[in-house]
Amino acid sequence: MSDRVWTDFPNTAFFFRRLENVMGNGTQTVFKPLGAHDYGYQYDYMTISSWTIWVLNTIGNLSIGLPEGLLVLISAMLLNEMNSDGRTHGVSLVHNMQAGFNMYYYFLKNEITWPVFLGVLSELVGDLGAVVEEIVRESRIFYNHSAHLNGIVYGIFFGFFIDFFKNRIKLRPHRFFWVLPTTLFILFLKQFYRNYITNRPSIQRDEGI
Repeated sequence: MSDRVWTDFPNTAFFFRRLENVMGNGTQTVFKPLGAHDYGYQYDYMTISSWTIWVLNTIGNLSIGLPEGLLVLISAMLLNEMNSDGRTHGVSLVHNMQAGFNMYYYFLKNEITWPVFLGVLSELVGDLGAVVEEIVRESRIFYNHSAHLNGIVYGIFFGFFIDFFKNRIKLRPHRFFWVLPTTLFILFLKQFYRNYITNRPSIQRDEGI
């Protein structure tokens, strides 16, 4: 059960609020940039880490190309809004989709720059760190690994689509390409184990970097 406090906050763009000492968990953050989906978390370490990953992957996307980076950001945020049920929260789908776009360039096209590398690295650490945290804390905390997995896959396909549209598909896989499918497989297994083995559903509404 999450300690997240669900209140009927207004569906207003750029709505932001800090909730103090909620259920003994310190400060929670509520942020609705487009009005429906809450990008905040119930713990400050989640907010700081997730938003940092978001910023790094946004910079990585924009370094690839300003139009492409903005298109990925806007598409991901709109998709996040469409998936919102009024109780979901977190920005994981958005920055994982952005990371997938960066991973397409890093792992599949071998086009390596510092902004792209830092975006990819931050996402790998965040996603795999969430898996480790669940194991270490013995399932007292849950992440929506489906949002992480799906976001990365969406971002990779977005990269293919843009390259196809511009007629510039030319793949040169990185020597560490295996890191990408390995990460996706780990995320899939962790979510599958919780959903079908332990019968614990996806809980993006509870937590999810």
